[in-house]
Amino acid sequence: MAKAKKAAANTEELVTQALVALATADGPVRLFGKGDHPALLAGTAAANKDVIARLRDEAAPLVVETGAAKKATVSLTAAGFAFVASALPEEKVGPAARAIAEGLPLTERVTFLQDIVRRTPPAAAQLLPVIEAAAAEEKVAAEARTKAAALQRERDAATLEAIERWKAVIVSRRAARIAALQQELAAEGAEPAPVPVGAKAEEKPAPRPAAVAVPQPESADDTTFQRQVARRLVSAWLETWDPDRPEARQFLEAAIWNVAEFKQLGEVAEEVKFDGRYHEGPAGLFTTSPAIVVRPGWVLAEGDGEYILAKAKVVPK
Repeated sequence: MAKAKKAAANTEELVTQALVALATADGPVRLFGKGDHPALLAGTAAANKDVIARLRDEAAPLVVETGAAKKATVSLTAAGFAFVASALPEEKVGPAARAIAEGLPLTERVTFLQDIVRRTPPAAAQLLPVIEAAAAEEKVAAEARTKAAALQRERDAATLEAIERWKAVIVSRRAARIAALQQELAAEGAEPAPVPVGAKAEEKPAPRPAAVAVPQPESADDTTFQRQVARRLVSAWLETWDPDRPEARQFLEAAIWNVAEFKQLGEVAEEVKFDGRYHEGPAGLFTTSPAIVVRPGWVLAEGDGEYILAKAKVVPK
């Protein structure tokens, strides 16, 4: 009577056998073929081809290979251990899990160890040194984070303090520039208006003082000096321009209106026809295009001509 043929093992069974052999091996092994270490599989033919593909599955590899050629070795991944853990003898679970845990990042290592002990409590004794080392690492990491947070708070506090001191320097420089501009205006023969104190954004601007004519320049040097003073005054005014905070610029406007030669270009919300000589605005504005003033400009009258100090800023109507 002929003997019945043994049923061929399916791929999952062969994968399990290979992983059990790998987890219980006493030394390094290679995946297949000839080399310096024993192989899990004889070759890549027949059913072994599917087994190798499953072990190397890119989405969830069950093994990881290191080295090359004859010296290549293979070891279990966490996914491979999870796949085969239930098929391992209890005494082999601890050593196999320890080898894998030591190669995992700290957070993954702790999760992996807790899962192993939950499913195989007898492995706790063998894995205790590993979880203790992980706990010590966690403590060191927590202390490092606490120290880093304290240092960051110190840096933030220093930054905020520096910003406040920076703002104080800006205010001081602005006050110094204004004082210098007032002195230069006085040298030109104009009486600088007193700086309004305590003005609030909701208050109406102070009425414009009567303009005082500045002596006309008698030479090119005089004209250059007068333009320089005017440019500096308008430049300071531009720095303080904020439609919602008029108090920051009122004293400069008072000084500007003291000089008859200063002429303002437009009023906020005034409707004008765009003129490139006196207006600046976004692309799309052409000569005579209807526009609205969002920030006035300034010119300095010079005899029969004028010198543009700052063009009025406009937007399309």
